Amino acid sequence: MKSKITLAFALLAIFIAFNAISAPKEREIPKQPKVLVSGSKEDKEWKARHKWVAECLKDFQTLKPGMTRAEIESKFPVNGGITAHPNARFRHPSCHYFKIDVEFKIDKEDKNREWGESDRSTKFSKPYIEQPFFD
Repeated sequence: MKSKITLAFALLAIFIAFNAISAPKEREIPKQPKVLVSGSKEDKEWKARHKWVAECLKDFQTLKPGMTRAEIESKFPVNGGITAHPNARFRHPSCHYFKIDVEFKIDKEDKNREWGESDRSTKFSKPYIEQPFFD
């Protein structure tokens, strides 16, 4: 009986030690200071981050219905992952996490393909954040 209890405690100790070693460390998320002093380093960093995100959103707003697939691909790289034609997922060129989904109307004049550069965009999702796909 004593050996079973000792074995149980030993296994519990190993389990706790293993989890403490292998558990991923949480990344510290920068917190906005309660009071930002105008002109301080923190104030400038927060303003620069906000400006960059706003510029990325403005880039997505340049996409308009009727643009060809080639026009969109010239500004935004196609994101990896599985997509169903005629839809496609594009990412922002400066951030692999910022994405937008685009639906296309397939150009029926070329009957030897599923999709092509002359397909026209019909609908856009709202920009969103997602883990990047590399395939």
